[in-house]
Amino acid sequence: MLARLKKSLDNKDQGFTLIELLVVIVIIGILAAIAIPLFLSQREKGVDAGVQSDLKGLATVQETVYTDTLAYSTVAADLTAAGFKPTAGNVIAVAVSTDGFCLRGYNPNGSKDSASKAYLYDSLAGGMIKTAGSTGACSGTPTFTTVAGAAAATP
Repeated sequence: MLARLKKSLDNKDQGFTLIELLVVIVIIGILAAIAIPLFLSQREKGVDAGVQSDLKGLATVQETVYTDTLAYSTVAADLTAAGFKPTAGNVIAVAVSTDGFCLRGYNPNGSKDSASKAYLYDSLAGGMIKTAGSTGACSGTPTFTTVAGAAAATP
């Protein structure tokens, strides 16, 4: 019986046919076409999360500065001294009103990639907002001072 099994194995060709290899290549191509865009959007979401984190961190620093000086700051050196450490690549700007502050942040590599599409943080609204409303620190046309990023003023 073993001799017959060995003889049948010796007579068969071993390896894959061209059709089998082409089917596998097509399946791998389809899976790659589905997976690659998903992975690229995950990177963009990570960049966006970094911008939002920087805005929330800067809001905490602004409240610390206000507690110490009874005024919000738009000076990058003051905010850095108080503990603000922005993520590389993020562009963060501050606008101060008499009773609060508005923060604007974006990253050229994220989904919010310009000042016109930036994330906004309104201290009077209590956090992140989608668009500047008619009330709050982000209302009207606030004058922003860039405190981190490509256009930040150096002290």
